[in-house]
Amino acid sequence: MYASVLLFSIDLPIAFRNTFTNFVGAAGGHMDIKTRYGWQELYATALLETDWLRIHAKIEAAENGIRTRLHEFSMNHGGTPEENQAIEDALNGLDTLRKEVAAWQGSKQAG
Repeated sequence: MYASVLLFSIDLPIAFRNTFTNFVGAAGGHMDIKTRYGWQELYATALLETDWLRIHAKIEAAENGIRTRLHEFSMNHGGTPEENQAIEDALNGLDTLRKEVAAWQGSKQAG
């Protein structure tokens, strides 16, 4: 059974990009993830985790990174519309991933 996950694509000027390399996907391929916001590294790590037993910790780390950023918003300008949309998309992606993990665990217990 394969999990469906929401991946993201960000096309931003190089000055704003952090490049995270050497993520190995489920197929064993090389993947470059380019992100603009620090919390997106945690999000990408959760999405690319292939060990279903460790995925909960990765999801929680990503959610904590997003919560930290949202707290920073409350202390200053509230973030850009683009980052707010990226956060909303990431939270929806993590919710989908969490449901996929629950379905996998349910099928494992039933079988």
